[in-house]
This record gives sequence, C-alpha cells and structure tokens, in this order.
Amino acid sequence: MKLSSILESSTAFKLGDNLSVLTDYHANGSYKVLKEHVTLFDDKKFAVMIRTTNFEREEFTTDLKWISEDAYHFLRKSKVLPGDIIMNKIANAGSVYRMPAMDHPVSLAMNLFLIRTDGLNLDQTFTYYYLKNNESYIKSFANGTATKTITKDAVRNLEVLAPDMPVQKKIAEVMASFDDLIRINKLRMEEYENILSCIYSDWLLQLPNSKEECKLTDYIELVRGIEPGSKNYMSVPGETNMPFLRVGDLSKQSSSTFINRETRGIKVLEASDIAMTFDGSIGVVKTGLVGAYSTGIRKVVVKKKTLSPVFIYALLKSSYIQKQVMSYARGTTIKHASAAIPNLKFKMPDTTNIERFTRITTPILEQIRILAETNQRVALSRSIAASIIFRRAGYEPK
Repeated sequence: MKLSSILESSTAFKLGDNLSVLTDYHANGSYKVLKEHVTLFDDKKFAVMIRTTNFEREEFTTDLKWISEDAYHFLRKSKVLPGDIIMNKIANAGSVYRMPAMDHPVSLAMNLFLIRTDGLNLDQTFTYYYLKNNESYIKSFANGTATKTITKDAVRNLEVLAPDMPVQKKIAEVMASFDDLIRINKLRMEEYENILSCIYSDWLLQLPNSKEECKLTDYIELVRGIEPGSKNYMSVPGETNMPFLRVGDLSKQSSSTFINRETRGIKVLEASDIAMTFDGSIGVVKTGLVGAYSTGIRKVVVKKKTLSPVFIYALLKSSYIQKQVMSYARGTTIKHASAAIPNLKFKMPDTTNIERFTRITTPILEQIRILAETNQRVALSRSIAASIIFRRAGYEPK
C-alpha cells in the first residue's frame, strides 16, 4: 500500500476514549497527605522519582531522586512502566516523552501526566510518536501567560489520526529503530567517557608533580551563544537550514528546531568543538555536535595550546570543575551559573604528563565525537521520516 493511501485511510480517535491510564502525582492525595508520606532522597533508595529534568537531559543514571518502598506503594496511582507516555503539564506544557526501561521501580514526579493507551484502537508506541511529532498541536491547548499549563480534559480531547493497527505497529517499529540505534550509541559513548574519566582522575590527577591551582579562563574562553528569536525558528531541515541547539538538545544530541544558516549573529558549533551548559541543566559537556547554539551554551575556544582538547573535555566533566560550577548556580525554576566562569580553577599537571595523557586518550575522544555525530545524523533522519509519516496527506489533527 502506498504511503498516501495509508494516511488518507486514517481514522480520527479521541485520545480520552482510548486510554487505560491518565494520571499524575496528585491523584494519590492532597498536598498535606503527600507531604506526610513522600520524602525525596539524593541517595539510592527503593524507587526512582522520575522528573522532567531526566527526560530533558535524557539522563536516567545520574542526578536521580529516590523514594522509599513505602512511598512507592503509597503512590500506587502513578507507578510508571517502560514505554509509558509522559507529558509535561506545566511550564513547557505539552512536551511528550517516552519512559525507558530502568533497573529500579519508577514513580511519577509532580508536574507530569502519565498516559497509557488501552491498545484497542491506538498502539501505545505509535501514539507516543504521533504525539511527539505533533507537540505544537498539543501545546495549542495549553493556557496561561507567564506559565503555561495543560489540563487532563485537554489531554482527553486530543485527536489522534491513526491507520489500522498493523500499520500503526509497523510505523512504531520503524520510528523505534531510530531511537534504538541512538540509545546503543549513547551507551557506547558512556563507556568511552567512563574510561576517559578513570584515566583522568585515577592516573593523571594522582601524579605527585601536579602544580598549584590555575585560572581556567587563562587557558580557554567560553563563548556564549545567541538567541535568534522564535520568529527565525523552523521545524524542518533543509539545505539552507541548520540545527539550532538549546541546552536540552546537548544531551539528546539532536534538535527539532532549525534556523537559516545566514541568520544574523548566530554562533556555530562544529563537530570538533567542545560545548558546556551554564543555564537550565547546568554542567552538561558535549562534543561532536554541529549547529548554531543558544545563550545557555558556551563553546570552548583554546587560548593557550598547553591544554589539549581531550584534557579540556575531561577537565570540564570532572567532579572538580562540576562542583565549582554548581556552587555558583542560582535561580529557582531555571538555574544560572555563568558567574562561575571567571572563578573556575584547576590543578595543572606537568607538561610531560599532559602530553602522555593526550596521546593515550585522544583516540577515545575521537570515538565519542564519531558516535555523537552519528547520533545527530540518525536523529535528523528520524525527523525527516517523522515528517513524511505524520505530516503528509492531512495526517495532522485539524
């Protein structure tokens, strides 16, 4: 069957008529009751309390919040399963995520909806990709001025255009294959980064000839990106467009927003560049990404070649620098830590040892870059495929 005929034969379903679960944290009781029964911990406990920040950063192994077994069972109405659809209900209301498998039980944090289809007319995975690729439609139902919110009734009234179930499952399989490849590459990157971190912390920093602390900005400059304005945003790639990377996109290694390459004043990352975030999700360090970048991101520009790129990369990711950056974090809803930049210090190893470290670890950094570049290309292919599948022949909600 041709794609156009598949899309034209789709049926409109109201999401609320095809759900087995639509819930949130507050379905478990009043604020007072919840406060009495639920305490968050930084140290590992029985279950993970999954938050928006985990999805935005696509980080599900570190920076976790935990709850006890009693709290997990008390929050029985908002237990999260792998494959569940998660949606922001406040702030960036209408943003859609998919819950990955984890090694621990998972419970839903505040400000999120948990959505699960009944599987009769709408396949769960297909519905996720449909909603994800129609976020602008979902967000049109959010209300508010300074802070946007979306209600359960609005979610129930969302319209999903879907073909027959076998076709839904095939579309879901195709889309999931892109995400599976990205996930595998991220796991490989994590392994390389762990190796690099171990060599940096367990060998280089243990050398007896390390010198006194040096000022980081004497050796590198951290160049801030720009915000070109939403009027310049585009939702589709093209020959004249390039990705526009915001803070959350660094961890995702992709962006669904594009801008014209000729946009005035843009700052650009090349694959060989190192970037670090100082707003929002603070302290994310990445390389291998290509595109214009926003004000929350800083690009590393080397001022003195004493420090090699791989040393700088390992240094910025080290707990030594990360703790310094976090100590300057200010703000409630959105954290800002740019004040840390002129105050960052590090211990300078002997030049000979930096050279040895560079020789050993540069191939590791190159593999990280290759995998990051690959993931960005795969994500771009996924975006093009989604555009073809979900946005042709009227395959968008009216």
